[in-house]
Amino acid sequence: MSYITKNHTKRGGEEWEVGGELNVVSGGALDIKSGGALKFNGTDRTANLAALGAIKIAGGQETLTGTLEVDTGFTAITAAVATIEEDAALDPLLVTVDIGTSTFTIKLWKATGSGDVTPVESAQTGKKVSWIAIGT
Repeated sequence: MSYITKNHTKRGGEEWEVGGELNVVSGGALDIKSGGALKFNGTDRTANLAALGAIKIAGGQETLTGTLEVDTGFTAITAAVATIEEDAALDPLLVTVDIGTSTFTIKLWKATGSGDVTPVESAQTGKKVSWIAIGT
């Protein structure tokens, strides 16, 4: 009877083939040394992983009238989203964000009228908007 293990060395020990799970136990670490690479399906993702250390996420809730500029404190904003904390209506109909370098502007929009939903800036007061920003 022959038995082939799921995890074994290849090429004289210079490569491991893991057919099961590779578990790092509590207190252990997976350490990719300088010059090493982290690959997914053969594609090097080392740079993507290294960049994660610099990414910041911020969020909040604002009560606004029409438009509000939010200062994240980031050096650069990669993405920002906002949502109205209530069901859409003719006023406000939707919310948008305009991203700058370290700030972004949240704008509320209303429909021109019940028969025309072309968006125009809203002057609604006291509307709660939640937001999330990602940057460095």
